[in-house]
Amino acid sequence: MQKIAALKQLGLSLEEIQEVIDLYFQDAETHLAGKQKVIDILNEQLAKTDTQIDELSRFRSDLIRNIRHMEQLYEEAKPKKRA
Repeated sequence: MQKIAALKQLGLSLEEIQEVIDLYFQDAETHLAGKQKVIDILNEQLAKTDTQIDELSRFRSDLIRNIRHMEQLYEEAKPKKRA
C-alpha cells in the first residue's frame, strides 16, 4: 500500500501504477523493471510538461504583445487635450 501511495505521489495514474506494480511482482528481487518503468513514465511527464511550458510561454508573449498593441490603439484614439 505504501508503494501505491508513493507512486501516486509521483503523479502516476492508476493505470500506470498497475503497470509498475505488475512489473514489481515479476521481478521481486531487484524491482529493476518496475523502477525503469517509473523512470520512463516520469521522463514522459517531464517532456509533456516542457512542451506545455513552451506553449504557455508563447501564449504569454502573444498576450503581452496584444495588450501593448491594444493600449497603443486606445491611446491613439483618445481625444487630445487642448492646452
